[in-house]
Amino acid sequence: ILALLNKQELLKGRRIIVTAGGTRERIDDIRFIANRSSGKMGVAIAEACFLKGADVLLLRSVNAVKPRYLIREETFETADELTLLLKQHAPTYNICFHTAAVSDFKIAAQEGKIPSEQALTLQLMPRKKIYREIKTNNPRIKLIAFKAEWKKSDKELLEKAKRKLNNSNIDFLVVNDVGKPKQGFIVDTNAAIVVAKDGTYKKFPLQSKRQLADRLVDYVRQRINIG
Repeated sequence: ILALLNKQELLKGRRIIVTAGGTRERIDDIRFIANRSSGKMGVAIAEACFLKGADVLLLRSVNAVKPRYLIREETFETADELTLLLKQHAPTYNICFHTAAVSDFKIAAQEGKIPSEQALTLQLMPRKKIYREIKTNNPRIKLIAFKAEWKKSDKELLEKAKRKLNNSNIDFLVVNDVGKPKQGFIVDTNAAIVVAKDGTYKKFPLQSKRQLADRLVDYVRQRINIG
């Protein structure tokens, strides 16, 4: 109640899409492969935008945590479903925080239930990156994407982020090391480095995901001159 009463207007008039949670890719009609994303970071960003007065659409995976507030949302299960939702909604939004942990692979799924009496080999095929399609649907949208790395130094994280920014249409890239304790998937805390297209960056130390979300949103808001 207090949070809603103290709701700000820093992002009033801005329409923001936030993607959150991990995708599932079918093996057959009852099995799937997935990742460890809980959606906590993405949902925290959606809440931060909402409390700053934005018109927020949360695209949330079916297995992700739910927001605490009455934020408009649609759910997805597979990467293809998320792609269709972004294609439908991105043209009418100003900003996209693409936080969802999307599968890097797709599978030639089989019908029914695969028998379990014998060994099974899965062919995992690289899939097209969703972040590359978002600005195809809306070239004017500001795109903030997230990238998880494993046990990398800050220097390595920055180098990887800058290379990805140079080879994509992303405006800001948030990188974090999920191989370090108390940050990344499932837990309630995180640390990150946000890197802008021009190479400038800001480091955010370990803190709760809600605190980090609030500070990330404020940083992006200030950099794109809102409020």
